[in-house]
Amino acid sequence: MHASAVLHASAVLAALPKPPYRFPGARVLYQPKWVRVEAAQRVTPDGVQLLSAFGWTLGGVFVVDWTDSPIGPYSEAAVLSGLVWHSGAVGAWASHIVVTSPDAVAAGREFWGLPAVEGVVLLQPASAAGQAEPPRAGEAASSEGVVASAAALTGAGDAAAPLVLDFESNVRVVVRGWQGRAAPLPPLPAGTTPLSLSLPSLSGGLPPNGPILRYPLTLTAPRRARLRPAAVTVWTSGITPSALVAVLDGPPASPCLELEGVDVVAGAAAVLTRRPA
Repeated sequence: MHASAVLHASAVLAALPKPPYRFPGARVLYQPKWVRVEAAQRVTPDGVQLLSAFGWTLGGVFVVDWTDSPIGPYSEAAVLSGLVWHSGAVGAWASHIVVTSPDAVAAGREFWGLPAVEGVVLLQPASAAGQAEPPRAGEAASSEGVVASAAALTGAGDAAAPLVLDFESNVRVVVRGWQGRAAPLPPLPAGTTPLSLSLPSLSGGLPPNGPILRYPLTLTAPRRARLRPAAVTVWTSGITPSALVAVLDGPPASPCLELEGVDVVAGAAAVLTRRPA
């Protein structure tokens, strides 16, 4: 890397706020998916044990509209390639992450060892996604996808419109049928403290020899939650990387979960294992 680029990267990292990061009022869309073990193994680093049964592990697609954060608002689409275990902790492994902010790339990679890349995460509400076309030739053109995409032509509202997660490439994701930021939620009653849940999260293993990390993640109960029919996942053949397609190619494990008004706190990461150089 050129010396000026190194200096610029160092200056960007020095200017970033240090963890913990607080993300109030996030809107979340989570589609659990079954992932074939062989596909998950391709994107899981050595030293991390994949949890599976009958040739499948549990992954999914996780889309978040971070309405506020220490580095400003941005959107994120993360692909979870499977459940993993390391040093007594169980977590979902994120193999691909697209974010819409360069600071989110720098913070994710530096503080949490996440494979974040800058790109486009386009959230299209039903009013725009209602004209969605059936999956293109060469993509995930299952009968389920065709039926769901055809149903979108009715122009129903977000609650009824099907969701389509379109990975046009590894840096461009279009979410059809979800508007992301919505009208503000009403304030909590005075004296109300929302329930919270603390989860260990595993990450790291970035090339060439990044360490395996563990960091605390705390989530409050959402202010609003609902189930939606399982999202249809599509991609662009010949453009979307094959390793990503293999992870996305499994069936949905459940309906899609939509959450509003979730407060998230990501704490500082600790090194579990250093990988040999």
